[in-house]
Amino acid sequence: MSNIDVKSLNVHPSGATENATTSIAALAHPRFGLASMNPHAKEDVLLRNALLQGRFYAILESAAVDGIGFVRAQMQQLQKNGDIDAERVVKLERIIRSIERGFALAIAEGAVHDST
Repeated sequence: MSNIDVKSLNVHPSGATENATTSIAALAHPRFGLASMNPHAKEDVLLRNALLQGRFYAILESAAVDGIGFVRAQMQQLQKNGDIDAERVVKLERIIRSIERGFALAIAEGAVHDST
């Protein structure tokens, strides 16, 4: 799979436009149900929760806003901390590969432009 800069894809299922560099994380959007108790939670914390719960659309949102590399790094952090088992890693890898294929297809069809 090519190294796709998903930040340039402008794919935002939630309609959120803010990312980890702004005051409110994209995954704090109520649609994801990840930040109801703390709407100012950091993007990495929210993504790790989404990964633990296997929430496809939240993972997709994070990949679109922060990049696949960010998603993989948070998954690796969960593995390093012993928070997820091998079975969950397999499921998450399937989700991430599906997102990567979708991004690649969108680029191939000219729906978006790969900035790499």
